[in-house]
Amino acid sequence: MDDMRRALRDVGNKQLHVTSGLVNVTAQRERRLLVSACQAPTPARHSAMTGCSAPYLPNTKCTFVCEEGYAPKYKGYENITCLANRMWSGVFMGCAGCSKPPPVRNTNDAECSAPYLIGEKCSYQCKSGYGRKSGDTIKTCTSDRKWSGQSLRCRPECPTAPDVPNATKIKEKCSKEQCSYECKDGYRRSSGHGLLRCSMIRGTWIGVKLNCTSSG
Repeated sequence: MDDMRRALRDVGNKQLHVTSGLVNVTAQRERRLLVSACQAPTPARHSAMTGCSAPYLPNTKCTFVCEEGYAPKYKGYENITCLANRMWSGVFMGCAGCSKPPPVRNTNDAECSAPYLIGEKCSYQCKSGYGRKSGDTIKTCTSDRKWSGQSLRCRPECPTAPDVPNATKIKEKCSKEQCSYECKDGYRRSSGHGLLRCSMIRGTWIGVKLNCTSSG
């Protein structure tokens, strides 16, 4: 009976030794893996990291996704991989919207406010005394964080064509660019011209005004 007890005790000790050895091997393997792991990726503004979790072992791939309304500051770094040297293959610099819309000469400040997210629209209007020559009155923040459209170009705009004594404007020949005149009934042209033009440089009417005198 004593011999059997000793035999069973020896078997138990051997099993305990084997189990303890396996635990030690597993722990050592885990320590080696942790030593070879990358540090947690640097958090980036306005983004979330998906597709990975700690520990970040070699060949672990992580993907950064921007929040709605934002786009990567620098494209090409959305996917990063933990390398064998415990370094990440790149650094994701975060997400952002567009920068402040550019000022445009002879226009009022853009009608929009920060933050300028993807899809944000800013409208421009020519200042008083100026009219649209070309370009777009609305710019949109695009997915590449740039403002779309051609910048609005405003040029001086003349006020309403002036009245001329004893003369009338020829309605169908009077616009913002030029205006034709004719003497009223009972008057005749003594000097000047029947046409004034708007100077787009100065915003004033130029030309020698029509001079009408009584024909009686």
